[in-house]
Amino acid sequence: MAKHPNRNLHYAIIRNYTADSDLARKGRDWSPEHIFLELGINVRESFVQDEKKKLSSFNTLDKRTKQKQIITNKITYLQKKKIDETLINKLKYKTYRDIKHELSYQHKYNISKKAKLHPSEKEARVKQWGEWSKRDKSHRDTYPFSIKQKAMQINLENNLDINAPYGFGMVFYAFTSNKPEEYFMRKYQFDPHTGEYKEVEKRA
Repeated sequence: MAKHPNRNLHYAIIRNYTADSDLARKGRDWSPEHIFLELGINVRESFVQDEKKKLSSFNTLDKRTKQKQIITNKITYLQKKKIDETLINKLKYKTYRDIKHELSYQHKYNISKKAKLHPSEKEARVKQWGEWSKRDKSHRDTYPFSIKQKAMQINLENNLDINAPYGFGMVFYAFTSNKPEEYFMRKYQFDPHTGEYKEVEKRA
């Protein structure tokens, strides 16, 4: 694997979030997209902070010990909520605010795809999406982690920018209709001319 130009900063960020030096060494040459999808860590947001300050904050044993305890506490908290183990491994590195946001989404909307939505539920989901798509005071979107991960994964699979509208559009349709994303990916395709997406033309 080629060495990533920001490998030292990647190492420091991963180690800070996970308190796991082995995982940090493994992930230091991953791309920012790979790090987000594997660990739920947005290293791009961390780049805006002072690099020297970031790198120097990992050297004390006391900080690493506290970080490990925080992660252990998050795991215990999530296990009590009966969250899927795969999602626990992602969320244990997120803030408690993000975790509570995610749990709210899981509780209210993550239901069987076989269930048909009542019109009032569909309306509630459309309204909720509108709230998620707004940006907070730090100019970050407020989508739950699962939603954002699905959208980014779709974009990556289609060789698009991870924040392209296509992935988020497909997840929007899926979320507001309670149908699989794949159903809408067969109906719509990315339009390179507009940067948006359009319905697939039916063959005669």
